Amino acid sequence: MKNGIFFGIGVGPGDPELLTVKAIHAEGLKAGIWFEIENISPASAAYHETEHLLHLNSAVLTTNGHRFWNMADSWVQDYLRGRVIGILQKYGFDYMKIDYNDTIGIGCDGAESPDEGLRRNMMATMDFLAEVRR
Repeated sequence: MKNGIFFGIGVGPGDPELLTVKAIHAEGLKAGIWFEIENISPASAAYHETEHLLHLNSAVLTTNGHRFWNMADSWVQDYLRGRVIGILQKYGFDYMKIDYNDTIGIGCDGAESPDEGLRRNMMATMDFLAEVRR
């Protein structure tokens, strides 16, 4: 806690995330944020956006309870632009850390084979990350 602000929770007037980033910058440090952009937890409302998720053999691809965005879907790209790029810009974060805590497995639907579907999804992920960098 510093100056009445609990970092990550935000207690006090103003936008807690913005106050946190400003406090980090005031110390001469760079502010970063963690994202797991392709992975969806069961606690998320997005978990039920099944038309925008990866499928395998026409079933929603679910591993260890997690689901995965279809990164080639334009709706998903627009959604993530607002959630990822929008947050980075709004709060002035200097960098983001990305984790990949679960595996999609052998592939997904959307091409002539599951491995090609997976390759296309990974290429769409790389394209999105290139957009974030701009």
